[in-house]
Amino acid sequence: RKKVMLNKEIWYLISGSAIRMLLRITANINQPNFEHFYRIELAGFDYEHSKRLINNFLGNNIEIGESTISFLYDLTDGVPFYLGILCQSLKNSLIEKGFNKVENNVLSEVLIKELYNSSGRIYNYFENTISQSLASRGRGVFLEILKAISRNFHRPNEICREIKIPLSSFPSFIKRLIELSLVEKFNSGTGKGYA
Repeated sequence: RKKVMLNKEIWYLISGSAIRMLLRITANINQPNFEHFYRIELAGFDYEHSKRLINNFLGNNIEIGESTISFLYDLTDGVPFYLGILCQSLKNSLIEKGFNKVENNVLSEVLIKELYNSSGRIYNYFENTISQSLASRGRGVFLEILKAISRNFHRPNEICREIKIPLSSFPSFIKRLIELSLVEKFNSGTGKGYA
């Protein structure tokens, strides 16, 4: 903190995807870095910039349809990191197969590889992010909560029953998952839940 306060001409950038945790560090009056950082939230690219990035990654020799570009944009929300990985993998796959046009079957293979296969870069990114973020005590419980939510157990009592933990310990685990933006709380006609 002292270093930040003394060096007014030096800009420090804090970047990350755990938005709530970063907010807690920089925007909480009880934290030492309170009001020492400006918050600038960067969103993904808009459609046109995403389209240019996709075309640049694929190059002039590979043809891609507008609907496929739209799909990739919607899937990634225009985040350059994800677009880059998917396009690089798509290009490599097309070259390997001797194709010069993006077909749905090749795109499907790339998505399965990158998102669902343990050798995929996006899969590994998320796995590492979750593992590092939850490396503290109770990592297994965090993962079990996420699995239960993915199996459509959304209410606290349903989740606790499914993973066999006491309801009294649930708030501390769910609070951490919310801070990491891995889970969101919602209210419905039947009460609160998590997704």
